[in-house]
Amino acid sequence: MYMLVENRTSSLLHLKRSPGIRSWSLCVGIASIGLAAAYYSADSLAWKLFYMAGCFFVAAQNLEQWEEAVFDKNKGTVCLKTFNLYKKILTLSKGGHEQVVALLSEIRDVNVEEEPVRYFGKGYLVVLRFVTGFSHPLTQSAVLGCRRCSGDLLN
Repeated sequence: MYMLVENRTSSLLHLKRSPGIRSWSLCVGIASIGLAAAYYSADSLAWKLFYMAGCFFVAAQNLEQWEEAVFDKNKGTVCLKTFNLYKKILTLSKGGHEQVVALLSEIRDVNVEEEPVRYFGKGYLVVLRFVTGFSHPLTQSAVLGCRRCSGDLLN
């Protein structure tokens, strides 16, 4: 799954992405290891808390981001937002949210780029290219599988 259409009108396209089943499974699996280590160990309470905290920290680190893109023709802007639970925990709620706002008139092209993904082969990203030469991916995570791009985002 790439991004789901949250809202689509003639002047607005709102796309969202949340962590997938693979990401949640990995998160639960790593957290379960910490719980099992704490439950079955004969160590002190401090060590058990260390096992659990360490595994929950690693589990949150491996969880994908929540991402959304809002293309608004009325305002003439594109807003790309990301939320990362790991950064939110690490900065004690001062971080975790990132936002990029750009003018639609500044977007020159939309491309699908190939990116190597460790241990899995190739992934693909939809990249917005701006007239200034700057490029920004629509999402931060590459999608494994087919290279299809479903239509023109800006029409």
